[in-house]
Amino acid sequence: MKRLSIAALASLLFINSGVCELSIYWIDSEGGGSTLIKTPAGESILIDTGNPGGRDSARIHKVATEIAGLKRIDYLFITHFHVDHFGGAAELAEKMPIGQVYDNGIPDQNPDNNPRDTRWPLLIKPYRSLKAEKRNVVQPGMELPLKQANGGPKLSLRCMAARQQFARSEGSDSNANCKERGPIFIYRDIMKTSRAILLIALH
Repeated sequence: MKRLSIAALASLLFINSGVCELSIYWIDSEGGGSTLIKTPAGESILIDTGNPGGRDSARIHKVATEIAGLKRIDYLFITHFHVDHFGGAAELAEKMPIGQVYDNGIPDQNPDNNPRDTRWPLLIKPYRSLKAEKRNVVQPGMELPLKQANGGPKLSLRCMAARQQFARSEGSDSNANCKERGPIFIYRDIMKTSRAILLIALH
């Protein structure tokens, strides 16, 4: 689909404590790509679902069930509304249960501001009606209520940016390196689109 709409920048940092394991799977759902995270407490987070048509949802389901050993997706994030990012969600929901869905709020028309696109209502219809326990609109600074593994370090996943709004940094010192170089990469790419979500996971 469109060139650089920075679907999600997931910075995933972890420490192997010998007790807990954080597993991250990159799934080749052609186009947007999908990232599956299995936390040390056994919860699952899926970021984007690829295209409709059966191929991408089948790939995600295979990795989730046969490799990661999951029976459900606890948290599904749709980073923005290009079909190669949300298109496989409804099909995946038919294959395995989905708990909470997070997105920027479903737009009523083509998110690229093309009012002549008459296909949009048909493209988005399966996603609107997909089976999930709850749907949520992502807010900058929002932190996922992840379960924590006994004896392991705390794992958190926080939304740092959504709809061109950034999470506030409270009580932290300024970084001299950032002041000198400026927000070159993240700021430039995130601000190219109002549809992107930026997630940071720390373990």
